[in-house]
Amino acid sequence: MNVLEEGTESLRADLLGSASELVSYSRAARGADAAVALRDVPAVVGRTVFSQVAASGATIRTETRDFIFGADALGALEPRRGDVVTWHGRAFEVLSVGGEPCWRWSDPLHRARRVHTKLQAGAAL
Repeated sequence: MNVLEEGTESLRADLLGSASELVSYSRAARGADAAVALRDVPAVVGRTVFSQVAASGATIRTETRDFIFGADALGALEPRRGDVVTWHGRAFEVLSVGGEPCWRWSDPLHRARRVHTKLQAGAAL
């Protein structure tokens, strides 16, 4: 591992260690797939703003609530649309915005995943 990789790894570990909160991650059963529920998963809470230009020429801005997980925090589970992150008693649905994937690597070494979500309709504030 070179110095840049060591620095990136150290910063990621510090961020997840000091700025993370415990959340739950779940996936409803679909077809042959069983339901999954992970509790007390550390995640750093963030946001991403997506901008799209509609056919009318108007700019549409969408802000997502993001959860940054260590690459191995969800085990072999790869985030997908419709999964749910529960944080402070509120449910956030994993989603894709503007054709973008619902998650992306949050660092060049692929050690953390940034998962895009939205507060579910009817969820209490």
